[in-house]
Amino acid sequence: DIDPDGQVFVRDSKNHTGRVVFAPRSVLQALQDYKAVSALSVFVFPGKEPHRPISYGVIRVRFKKLMQESGIDRSGCNLHSLRHTFARSCIHAGMRREDIQQFLGHKDIRTTEIYTRLLSEDVRKQSVFSHRAVQAFLGQADKKTNFRPK
Repeated sequence: DIDPDGQVFVRDSKNHTGRVVFAPRSVLQALQDYKAVSALSVFVFPGKEPHRPISYGVIRVRFKKLMQESGIDRSGCNLHSLRHTFARSCIHAGMRREDIQQFLGHKDIRTTEIYTRLLSEDVRKQSVFSHRAVQAFLGQADKKTNFRPK
């Protein structure tokens, strides 16, 4: 569920708990636009059958295709890489690890620390590719990314 104030209610996460996350306006607008064209389902991302959500496998295949369309040929980059990139971006923006822990839904701070540890310069430079893939997914492939590796 998504409310107009930016709260996204995650109902059944990996650890079978619910939580609230907040999304920026640009993401909310993209979700609302998408939902307007898929209004036949209660799910934001319905599967082939409107009464069922989209499967992880379908998302994974689409992500790989978007990476290829974006010119990315990285066998080590996957959907989970986006989670790591997001957590690292939060750390670089000054967000506290405890807040990231809550945002990601981790019970143990040690799990969050795995996501947020600093990476080598080579790996950091490669994260620009996941940003391009996300932009392509959101239909913003023609826009310049404001992420610049050091």
